Amino acid sequence: MSSIPTHKMFITDSKFIILFNYRKGAKTILIESYINNGTVDEKMNNLGVSHLLEHVCVDGWKGCKKKSCSQFFKPQGSIINASTGQTYINYWIKGLHEFTDSMLDYILSISTNPGIEAKRLKKEKKAVETELKIHKQNPQIGLYNLLNGMLFLPEGLQQQDNVQKQIDLLPKLTPQILKTWALDYYGSGNTVISITGEFNQSKLLKKIKKKLKKEKDPRLRPYYKNVFKPGIDIQYHQNNQIDNTTIFFVFWSPILYNDKQIFLLELFKQFINTGTTSLLFDRLREQKNLIYNIQLDNYTTPYGTYFLIEISTKNSNIKVVIEETLKLLKKLGANKFTKKDLEACKRSYKIAYYQDGPHSNDYYSTHYAEQYINQLFNITKNTTVISPEDMLKQIQSVKKQEFAAFIKKIIILANLKIAYQGKKKETGILELVNKII
Repeated sequence: MSSIPTHKMFITDSKFIILFNYRKGAKTILIESYINNGTVDEKMNNLGVSHLLEHVCVDGWKGCKKKSCSQFFKPQGSIINASTGQTYINYWIKGLHEFTDSMLDYILSISTNPGIEAKRLKKEKKAVETELKIHKQNPQIGLYNLLNGMLFLPEGLQQQDNVQKQIDLLPKLTPQILKTWALDYYGSGNTVISITGEFNQSKLLKKIKKKLKKEKDPRLRPYYKNVFKPGIDIQYHQNNQIDNTTIFFVFWSPILYNDKQIFLLELFKQFINTGTTSLLFDRLREQKNLIYNIQLDNYTTPYGTYFLIEISTKNSNIKVVIEETLKLLKKLGANKFTKKDLEACKRSYKIAYYQDGPHSNDYYSTHYAEQYINQLFNITKNTTVISPEDMLKQIQSVKKQEFAAFIKKIIILANLKIAYQGKKKETGILELVNKII
């Protein structure tokens, strides 16, 4: 079993952020890059370019030669993959220690100077089209499209689930467009490299600095001051293919990773998820018999945090579910819960932490890398970064009044967005909401 990792951050002369999460005794190594780019940067004429480039870059290392990189790494047993998000791209490879050098070369290369060839692009366009068509079948795709337009200001975020438009644009995304996009965003000043496991730290740092020495031109990318739309908005999407109504409650706030309380969000989720400690679940299901479960999503970006609560209910229960949900959230922010409630949620979080938390390279790499990539516009040696162990201590020690104040910071009712879909459009929701808040 590996010991508690030591975490170190380096800023190279070429302005790359290097993270070492050293886990003595770890049997595998994980090497990742996080690039400060995503759908937030896209426009209507290039929707999907970040995602398509990600597909191409996974096989964009010259070291793979004429093989695909999946075939190249197959004899090593190494696993490669990538993902595209709203504000960052993530490439990763995990494998055994003896292949560290080739894995590092791979990540550094595709994250700074990826090979973009017409033959590979043609193949990946087919893969992306298939992926998009699968995504298009999601019964909630129309609801997400509606919500994106309500919540976001940048065009790329508003249109991130406009699947048909992305499919239509695929033939127009040429190798040169992808090369220009990579040149604009991939490289110096815009990239975090994370290495987690047991490795020779001085040797790897020397190798990284040498490899990145020529990458001296920092990528100058925009910082979007206004990403979220202010105010209350309630909209309906008709969907006659579903029997129940799905309701999205979304709140956004200006909380960033430099807020030392940001991880209290994980404790707050214990109050409103589908677990035994959830006051919202108890109210809506156990007491009122209105729902089956509750789904939660939360995202902290360089521009703020938003929090999504998803609830499905009978068409006849739309207004009562909205009323009960908002009343309980308002109650929590007003410190109207008991110390026993808080302690139960702390214990629930602690169980999840020890059961699913810091026992893998993936957990530690994600925990630290997301803090840095989302503060990349202002990284210094004094950048606020919290370890998993300190996060647990913070959650376990928070006082009731302090926690209620945090809830009011994250659940700003004046920024509430409600998007719902089903066969029935309900009247009087805005008047109900205004009366409650």
